[in-house]
Amino acid sequence: MATVASSIALGVIVAMLLDRNLGRFGWVKPLYLVPMVVTPVVVGIQWRFLLNSQFGVLSWLLQQVGLPGGDWLTQPAGAMFWVIVVDIWYYTPYVILLFGAGLESIPADIRDAAKVDGASAWQTARWVIFPMLRQVLGVILLIRTIGGLRAFDTIVVMTDGGPGRSTEVVNLLAYRYGLNYFDVGKASAIGWMMLLVAVVLTVVYIRWLRVGEAAA
Repeated sequence: MATVASSIALGVIVAMLLDRNLGRFGWVKPLYLVPMVVTPVVVGIQWRFLLNSQFGVLSWLLQQVGLPGGDWLTQPAGAMFWVIVVDIWYYTPYVILLFGAGLESIPADIRDAAKVDGASAWQTARWVIFPMLRQVLGVILLIRTIGGLRAFDTIVVMTDGGPGRSTEVVNLLAYRYGLNYFDVGKASAIGWMMLLVAVVLTVVYIRWLRVGEAAA
C-alpha cells in the first residue's frame, strides 16, 4: 500500500505541475512515459545492474565523489526500500497520464472563475479539481491497487524475494509453493485469496464512486 499511495500522490503532484506549466515543460511529457514502454522484467534487470554493489552505476557515482558504494540489495531494509522505489518509478507515469488527461478535460472557464473569486491554487485543487476528477482518481486507485497485488516479475529479477524473505510478496510465495515445493494446494489457496481481496477492493471502490456521484 505504501507504493500505491506514494505513486498516486507523486503522480497527481507532477500532473498538476505539468498542467500549470505546460508551455515551459511540455518537453517533459515524452520523458515520463519512458518507464511505461519497458517490460517489468527488463526494469528489474536494469535496476539490478544499476544497484550492483561492485560495478553498479550508483556505486560508481558515489565513489567518484569520495563516498563508499552500498550493498543496496544485500541488506533487508535496503532491498525493500529499493523495491518500493522501483515500483513507484515504474507506475507513477500511469498516474500522471490518467490524471493529466482528466485535468485537460476540465473547462478553462471553471478555473478562471475560481481565480476571479480569489481562490488560491490549493483551494482550486481542493474544491474544484479533485471533486470533478473523483471518478478519475477512483479508477487510478483501482488500477494501482490491482497492480500492487500483481507485483511479481520485477521483484523476482531484482531480489528473488531476498535477502532471506525480506522482499517476498504473496505472488512470489504462491509461485514457490506451486513450482518449487510442488504444493499445488497451498499455491491455489493463495491465488484464490488474492482474487478475493481484489474483488472486495473493486466492489469497495465502485461503491465509493457511486456514493460520490450521488452526493454530487
